[in-house]
Amino acid sequence: ATSIVAAGPAPAAGTTAGASITNTATAVDQVGGVAQNSQTASDTFVVDRVINLTVIDLDGATTNVVPGQTAAVTTFRLTNTSNETLDFALAATQPTGGAGAHSGPADNFDVAAVPIYRDTNGNNTYDAGTDTLVTYADELAADASVVLFVVADIPAGRANNDRAVVQLRATARE
Repeated sequence: ATSIVAAGPAPAAGTTAGASITNTATAVDQVGGVAQNSQTASDTFVVDRVINLTVIDLDGATTNVVPGQTAAVTTFRLTNTSNETLDFALAATQPTGGAGAHSGPADNFDVAAVPIYRDTNGNNTYDAGTDTLVTYADELAADASVVLFVVADIPAGRANNDRAVVQLRATARE
């Protein structure tokens, strides 16, 4: 009879990049009912840096605006799902055509002035003059999040059901 006792894999999730992890396995067996010497082996490896992030639209639906409106806001949450503190370059983009994240008519115009602001006071609401104009999220810790606002001006002369798709892109930086 032979039995093997082994440790399960040690996942790196939540483990800081550069940390050392050791896995150990022990084999125990019997021959003719007599216990044999157990054998143990182990191996150590260093956790690689994993770069992951999520950007989600916190509004959950299309933002309704009116022609000529200034400071129309779309709210996003950027989460660093990496295993290390990272910087993230930010860009508000406007794809041509398509319906974006929400169903509806296709994109048929671009908004003007699309700066990005960081929620400075943590209330998840854009506060002009309070929230900070940014082009990057600096030193975002692993598993930490930041709320960001893309603020746009709507051109005059638009009609009902016109649609501008605005997205937030984050690129990991060191």
